[in-house]
Amino acid sequence: MIDLENGNYPIKLGGDDVLIELNQFIGDYYSSSSIFILCDSNTVKHCLSKLDWLDLENIKSAEVLEIEPGEASKSIEVYYQLVESLLDLGANRKSVLINLGGGVVSDLGGFIASTFKRGIDFINVPTSLLAMVDASIGGKTGINAGGAKNQIGIFSEPAAIFISDVFLETLPNKEINSGLGEMVKHLLISDEHALSKLDELTENVKIEDIANSISVKLNFVKGDFKESGARKALNYGHTFGHAIESFLMNKGISITHGEAVFIGILIENQLAVQLGNMSELEKSSIENWMHTKFDLKSFFKQIETEEIISLLQFDKKNIDHSVSFSLVGPIGKCSINVHPDNSNIESSLSIFCN
Repeated sequence: MIDLENGNYPIKLGGDDVLIELNQFIGDYYSSSSIFILCDSNTVKHCLSKLDWLDLENIKSAEVLEIEPGEASKSIEVYYQLVESLLDLGANRKSVLINLGGGVVSDLGGFIASTFKRGIDFINVPTSLLAMVDASIGGKTGINAGGAKNQIGIFSEPAAIFISDVFLETLPNKEINSGLGEMVKHLLISDEHALSKLDELTENVKIEDIANSISVKLNFVKGDFKESGARKALNYGHTFGHAIESFLMNKGISITHGEAVFIGILIENQLAVQLGNMSELEKSSIENWMHTKFDLKSFFKQIETEEIISLLQFDKKNIDHSVSFSLVGPIGKCSINVHPDNSNIESSLSIFCN
């Protein structure tokens, strides 16, 4: 088992032993509390049974709250329905919510717990690679609004995070690849030798790889929890990525968050080259690796440039209507609060979408 240093709450990684630790943690701190487990229909089917062997009565008698998978569930309507369910089931301020699922469950569940009766404890048990290396870490919670991602939310830390690789066995390759999107981001913003390490990121992810990626994120979060400075580097690939994800989501076109981040990285690297942050060789090396791993070209054919430019205005980093980017260059370093003019933004996007 791996214990990551994080002064505010425990983060434990491993296999079945981590689920035993979860069992013990519930027994130590919530033996007299009502337990609720938030899942989507996929995690109910594939992951919930992996808790069945735990012998703690609280978990066996927990109430399961089920949502539909996908970003559409991160809505004010679903949020309200779940709050109503908690009230109907007698949840109180001593209750605890276990978020058993991927990024949507982590974001939505954390927001529900942080606002229900002014805040109850929640525990993240991520079941997707994306949630393990990103969504469950760092205390960001929220829901979507106005056709854009994460417009309503709060910074709130879980009581604990338990990451077990037994859940990776339940994931299709598409979901593993989605998590690799965030792992690539962490590597490129933190390691000057990242280009030589890209080929080490494969579908055969080890728990040590997950721990290393989480450690990068924790280093950026430390000292900048509410993202006023250094933590903004973690938004690399996300300014364009979130806009593209929102656009395709609104059109009913399926894309994973990690795929959207990969596309965002490609476009933002082009922007970084135009601004002199990144060399053409660095950009090409990343681009070539991505195209050998993932089929992203089909998404570009469906993107409408003007709509993406419009959606960029919803990015939470923006100041005075100026779109803000976090751009890598040179490799291993990330410049934050970069405000390119509209012509550079449009040309970096049009290279891929025309």
